[in-house]
Amino acid sequence: MNEVADTPGAGRVILFCSTSDNIGRTTAIVNVALILAGNGLNVLVADAHGSRIRADHYLRPYLTPPADPPGAPWSVSIDDDGVSLSGRMSLLQLDLSAGGQDQVRAIREAAAAFDYVLIDAPSEGYGPAPETFSGLADVVVACFPLNIRSIESCADVARRVQLGAGRPVAVLALGIKAETSVAAPLEQARNVVTRRFAELGAGREPTYVEIPYAPVYSFSDTLATLNEPPGKADGLRVAYERLAEELTGGLAGALRRVTLVYSPRDRAWAEWAQAQLERLGVRVRVLASGAIDGQALVGDALILVISPAGLPPEQVAWLRRVPESGIRLVLVDGRRIPEGLTHLPRLELPARSEAEALRTLRRELRVAGPRADAAGGARFPGTPATAGLPPRDPGFVGRDREIDALRDALAAAREDQRVCTLHGPPGIGKSEVALEYGHRFAGAYDLVWWIPGEGAADVRQGLADLAVALGIPTGADAAEAVLRHLGSEESGSWLLLYDGVTGEDDLAPHIPLTRDRCDVVVTTRAAPLDSRRPGLPIGPLAGAEALALLARHVPDLTEEQAEPVVARVGGVPLVLDVAGAWISAARSRVREDSVRFRDALSHAVARFADEYDRVLGECQARGQTTPASRVMLDLALETLPGDIGGRALRRDNLGGDAALRLLGVCACLSPRGVALRVLRSAPMLGLLTDADKLNDPLMVDVMLRSLGRYGLVEVDLGRPDQPVRAHGLVRALVRERMGEDGVRGLLRDLRGALAALSPSDDADESGPALHAELDRHFEAVRAWDDARPEVRRWVLRQLSFVLRADDKLAVDRVKDIGSRVLAAWDDESLPRLRLLDLLAEVSRSRGDHHDHLRYSFQALRSQRVVLGINHPRTLLTAGAHATALRAMGEFEEARDMERDVLRELRELLGAHHPLTGNAMHNLAISEALVGDARRALELAQQRYELRVRMAGEGDPAAVRTAITMARYHRDLGRLDDSFTLLKRVLPHRGTLGRAGRRGPSLEVLRAESGLAVTERRLGRPENARERDERILADLRAHQGDRDLVTLICRASLAADLDALGKHQAAAYEAEACLAGLRDTLGPDHPYAGVCEVGLAAYLRNSGDLVGAAEIGAKALGRLRRWLVPHHPWMIAASVAYANTLVLRGDHARAAGLEQAALDGFRDAGLPGHPNALLVEKNLSDTRSRLAGAGLTGRAVRADIDLEIPGL
Repeated sequence: MNEVADTPGAGRVILFCSTSDNIGRTTAIVNVALILAGNGLNVLVADAHGSRIRADHYLRPYLTPPADPPGAPWSVSIDDDGVSLSGRMSLLQLDLSAGGQDQVRAIREAAAAFDYVLIDAPSEGYGPAPETFSGLADVVVACFPLNIRSIESCADVARRVQLGAGRPVAVLALGIKAETSVAAPLEQARNVVTRRFAELGAGREPTYVEIPYAPVYSFSDTLATLNEPPGKADGLRVAYERLAEELTGGLAGALRRVTLVYSPRDRAWAEWAQAQLERLGVRVRVLASGAIDGQALVGDALILVISPAGLPPEQVAWLRRVPESGIRLVLVDGRRIPEGLTHLPRLELPARSEAEALRTLRRELRVAGPRADAAGGARFPGTPATAGLPPRDPGFVGRDREIDALRDALAAAREDQRVCTLHGPPGIGKSEVALEYGHRFAGAYDLVWWIPGEGAADVRQGLADLAVALGIPTGADAAEAVLRHLGSEESGSWLLLYDGVTGEDDLAPHIPLTRDRCDVVVTTRAAPLDSRRPGLPIGPLAGAEALALLARHVPDLTEEQAEPVVARVGGVPLVLDVAGAWISAARSRVREDSVRFRDALSHAVARFADEYDRVLGECQARGQTTPASRVMLDLALETLPGDIGGRALRRDNLGGDAALRLLGVCACLSPRGVALRVLRSAPMLGLLTDADKLNDPLMVDVMLRSLGRYGLVEVDLGRPDQPVRAHGLVRALVRERMGEDGVRGLLRDLRGALAALSPSDDADESGPALHAELDRHFEAVRAWDDARPEVRRWVLRQLSFVLRADDKLAVDRVKDIGSRVLAAWDDESLPRLRLLDLLAEVSRSRGDHHDHLRYSFQALRSQRVVLGINHPRTLLTAGAHATALRAMGEFEEARDMERDVLRELRELLGAHHPLTGNAMHNLAISEALVGDARRALELAQQRYELRVRMAGEGDPAAVRTAITMARYHRDLGRLDDSFTLLKRVLPHRGTLGRAGRRGPSLEVLRAESGLAVTERRLGRPENARERDERILADLRAHQGDRDLVTLICRASLAADLDALGKHQAAAYEAEACLAGLRDTLGPDHPYAGVCEVGLAAYLRNSGDLVGAAEIGAKALGRLRRWLVPHHPWMIAASVAYANTLVLRGDHARAAGLEQAALDGFRDAGLPGHPNALLVEKNLSDTRSRLAGAGLTGRAVRADIDLEIPGL
């Protein structure tokens, strides 16, 4: 159709005509109109058809009537999974009662506003003859079923339209409902089409399109364009697309093939564009820009170049040869278009909205298909929802091959093995490659996170930081919580980069489960041992990449000048950096000798070669190994005093040693870098040289600038928040150069300087930030290897600071470091005694109760010797030791010790002192544990009333005491008092909790748990169950399954379920609780016995009498070893076991146990306790059974509701 293939005029009119109805003509018109509008063209359907089914029949759900005037076109709005109209589509319903000329006039008036007008002409005999519209038509589409009669008659109609137009009108033959299964008749019909329609085209091959027969559409209103996905080979959509393509000369229809050319930096965008185009039915070939040549760019309808910025001249030259109609520049950022390509058509993709970007892609390429906001496949490369990457190196060069190989390796790996290790020697650029990959492909992930990997503690801290950034519940172990989260589908896609890993054993437990689009990149020196995970060696730079790296420092360095440099230092990026920096500085010095600018670079390169060879010879003469890194470092350090910064130091009488010592400081402090504020501090100035010589922090900046100029440190003096960092290879070489004695001496000086910086306990608001900075260096300088009192005080302050995080990671770290410190401090000094106290507290937090007891005992024994038995510190340690005894089940010994502590503290500090109040609180807990709830309540009541008088009901100490008072009320059977008290204190929950703690306050959760117990005992077990389930979810999320508070809540939930008749579920929860208690406290702890009492009752209630009897007997025996006969737990255990014996028919033993239980209440002075009345009823029933009076029924028998208290 050459006559219509050039350009569409305004309102190009296409007349569809046929000689019969119900052949699919109207369906074809509507489908083509949708394709045209989907390709951004404005199209009008003019319906002059007079049959029963008209165009509006198919479009009714999408039509909007005109507001004014009457008879104007109706708008068509479609935005669903089949098509999204980027062009305007309207339907003009012609007045069939009007004459033909009136209809022609109406079409002509509307046509100018549209690119294409499709006229559905009446069939012969049903309205104006088709030639009535010949004056409008640019193209006539002759529609016919494939039988000879229809073809002949339709060709005649097309001829009449041509004759009536009086000008050239193109003809397209459209065969409809072609039965491809009957080959012979179909071939005969096609021959007739060729013969008859060639006559209408002056003997040329006619334009013929065929719509195959599809039974599914025969008696359906469904439109193929809305129903079929793009690219479906066996449907009708592809046929309609071909028809649209023929009618528009290729401006609409299916874009079938595209070549995507991308620069390595924009591969993520190329992956996204490829996924979207393929989903829209387009075949896509992807080429990296390095593969561009004349042959590669041949054969496709369109070439898309993703962000051409940075393309080298030879690739730009190839792209310039492509005709403008066959190429688009796809711009995704603000980078400049290379000179020579600025004339090419552009397609700008919005980087902030995937839906908008997809709409733009479809509109500009005129690709019909799924709706614009229904993208799929690769993730839209916008900004990840969570990102934690170091800043991108703006001068990063080369390594495109390695980064693409890394991307390919991750994509090709099994879903559960998407881990790739970058390995190679120090300084080779592994971290830089990983970091560039992270930034380059950040948009392909929902989460990107950088994790220092020097040791297991660093890895766990990096994961814990990620947990905070994600805001997920961390439980007792933040690292484990984030690993679980990343292993779940809800985490989305993610990329973790573990940098500088020193050993696979440290890393293996800290890699989450991977899956599609969830990747892990590791940098380490050694190749991976696990052959299932790909390893990618990072080697030296060569050729153009080495030259480009040198050019970062010397932009006009020629290839000829670079060759002798690279020949000497090799392709290790770090060494090339130092060499480039040296040459740049040498060039400046040469310029000062009045050498012309154009000659200065040649002089500098020649001087570099001479000086490098000299230093190399000197190293060899000393018998040293001579890797380029060592030679280059020696050369840089030798040159440093002559640098402009060195000269400034000399003018201040400081010499060059201060800068060298500053480099040594950076090499000995944390590999993660050191804050500028630390390096500028007075203690550090005194360390660098004599204090009277260096007292200006500005000179530190001068020295750092000099070190940075030579590539020895990374420093940005304009960003004081960024740490100063020396590369690992530089650190190792500097320390080797200093020698063991030099490093040992500098570490000692550093410990003193850092200790002097350590804020005191009453520091200002900057204290936490300074503590955090010092913590970075704490292990690097081995702070515990120092006996000086000021350093030991810093160690204790630093460990206390770490504990403020109040999470498992912090507690584990303090336990680990504290153990090393304790081994180093083998004297009986006061800091060591404080350390023992700290380790005891940490062990308690970890649930290491044996260690808690051991450390507290050591501390108490030493303090009694060093400080005396009545010293307040000794008394506090005694209180801590009593807590350890209590945790081990030694309730009576703990109570006796706490009585002594309280008595002495009252004498020394007075009743109002907070420490005296704490001692009173702890004694009350022990009194309750030994079974004296009344004495416990008296002590707690005293403390509560005192705190309320002093600070009001919202005082945190008063609230905590009230929570324990509520339990003592429950122990005494005063349930209403317990309920009222808890309801009164819970509104003050905001006063509870520790600063830095993540998640809800433990005290609040304890109060809520106590309220659940109270509700259950008041006869509201459903309320109790709902509350306990909510609390347990919080505790498991934030404390972990093995935390004692979690286990206590789980035991309470078991009791709730049993009260609701869910006995098997109760037994399941009790068994889980018992397993946790045995792991946490030991199998013989009284708490395990209490849990066994409940478990036995639940088994009995579920019908397992054998299991109930066995466990009940064990529980009673276990508790008997710890507790006095009238202890409430002993009474409850006896009652529960008696209930089991009754059901087994052993009434005599049951009666004996119940009588002993009743005597226990009398011995405890609680004969009127509600539980005593319960025992009396049980005993009465048992005696009736013994007397043979018949069974009175289980309904009158009950168990005593037990709770496990906090320690």
